[in-house]
Amino acid sequence: MAVEPTDHDRLPCGTDLTTLAGHLAEGALTAHERNCSHCRGAVRRLRALDSARDDLASESVSAPPQLLDEVMRVVRTEGRPGRALPVPPEQHGVTRVREPAAARILRTAAETVGGISVGRCRISEEDEGLSVLLTARVETGAAIPELAEAARRAVRDAARHQLGWTLIRVDVEVVDLS
Repeated sequence: MAVEPTDHDRLPCGTDLTTLAGHLAEGALTAHERNCSHCRGAVRRLRALDSARDDLASESVSAPPQLLDEVMRVVRTEGRPGRALPVPPEQHGVTRVREPAAARILRTAAETVGGISVGRCRISEEDEGLSVLLTARVETGAAIPELAEAARRAVRDAARHQLGWTLIRVDVEVVDLS
């Protein structure tokens, strides 16, 4: 579907600015465009814009060193996908934590146990309460039952102290060795 130029895109002589700019870029101005005062004025302005664009394009630009940190700080504070889970008590208002944030708290707690690295942390709502499934990698030669139990304790403690939750179950699925 072709877009028709509007009156704002035309010079008083009727020349379309987009067409004039194209002819200028190709170095192929028509006789009218070379001789018309309206077209010559537009050509001067277009050349000034082209010159300014070229000057800016040739400048070396670098972002301030703190820009990435500032952008990431804002990104991290934005609402993330996932359910909003309630954090008790709710006496004076409601506090909710997004599932990815809660999972990060629990994953970090599990990783305080030496010899375990947690990949995924899934939080499930069941009839009896909340349960957690951790997928983990453990160090080769580690005693998996002891590591899993220590991770469970760390996750339960973090859930209770940082989120106000009492978990009904914490499952640890070892998916790899490091």
